[in-house]
Amino acid sequence: MEVRFFKQELINKPYKESIKKAIDELISGSSNIINGKFSIKFEKLFCNYVGAKYCSFLSNGLDALSISLKAIGIKEGDEVIVPSHTFIATWLAVLNLGAKVIAVPVKESNFLIDEERIEAYITKKTKCIIPVHLYGNIANMKKINDIALKHKLFVIDDAAQAHGSDINGKRVGSLADITCFSFYPTKNLGALGESGGITTNDQSLINKIKSLRNYGRSSLDFSQSILQGGNFKGDELQAAFLIEKLSNLQVIKEKRRNLISIYQNCSNKNWKLIDYCSGASPNLAVIKLKDFNLRSRLIDFLMERSIQTSIHYKIPCHKQTFLNQNQFFINDEDAMQAIDISRRILTLPISEVHTVEEIKYVSDALNEFYC
Repeated sequence: MEVRFFKQELINKPYKESIKKAIDELISGSSNIINGKFSIKFEKLFCNYVGAKYCSFLSNGLDALSISLKAIGIKEGDEVIVPSHTFIATWLAVLNLGAKVIAVPVKESNFLIDEERIEAYITKKTKCIIPVHLYGNIANMKKINDIALKHKLFVIDDAAQAHGSDINGKRVGSLADITCFSFYPTKNLGALGESGGITTNDQSLINKIKSLRNYGRSSLDFSQSILQGGNFKGDELQAAFLIEKLSNLQVIKEKRRNLISIYQNCSNKNWKLIDYCSGASPNLAVIKLKDFNLRSRLIDFLMERSIQTSIHYKIPCHKQTFLNQNQFFINDEDAMQAIDISRRILTLPISEVHTVEEIKYVSDALNEFYC
């Protein structure tokens, strides 16, 4: 049996006819090519889905983070708290504005930012906390929001991997001052190409965000730029695709949760699936290995059985070669934790189009390796 990591054709197939129709409308001129009816409709539908008042459809997830930080006034010399283990985009958004990354350790059970450790890293220069809802799990937003309120900080969620995740009936997208999404094709709510979005309940922030995505233009007079913005608008074809896929997101979530439970039940002392909370919308199936020295051999063993795997993420953010020491802070203990996590993790195949038989085949192969 072959188990591919990403099944692009099968994932996209249900939405093929709708995207053809959208292309016809864009070619014929019955819909605007930029900021047209598809973008507007998706923004409204996505607001309703996550329970937020406002949404801005954008070019990608990194741009969403960067614009959000700019909208709250992050500048050179400011400090922004982020998890030590995350995708590099979380750090880049801060660094690209000249601010300093303050890396906080994560919990070993799920690799989410350790909310009990955040306050120890807050200084007079701290302006914002960016919790990352990694792999579809949800950070402890109640605790984080309480800390932010106490210290008068902004909270910007990095929800690039948490489409459909919820806690106590409230979906990610309505839990922070601003929430940033990526709709990269591999996400649970993935487009055909690059796109992203921002949700918020703050009208003044959404006004800034929508201006920043469109050259800093005024909504009253497009000939006037009131902010130093850029060109970060979302693509109409991607919006049209996402409209159709959004209607299926709950089904996608439940199918992925079912497959995650199979991995969970097959875990043993040598490999263990990370903990997924009850409201998680699993984006990736990540396991932690007991012995990191065996990872390369395990990957080869699985590949021999036609099972594709990946690593999210093989190199810790603080070890990326472009970084200068003055751009970030991470203490020695937290740095070692981030390194250890990156050495021990492995990402297994999972999606709404993978079958129960495939996931059982992967699990059996893992256990065969350790026999």
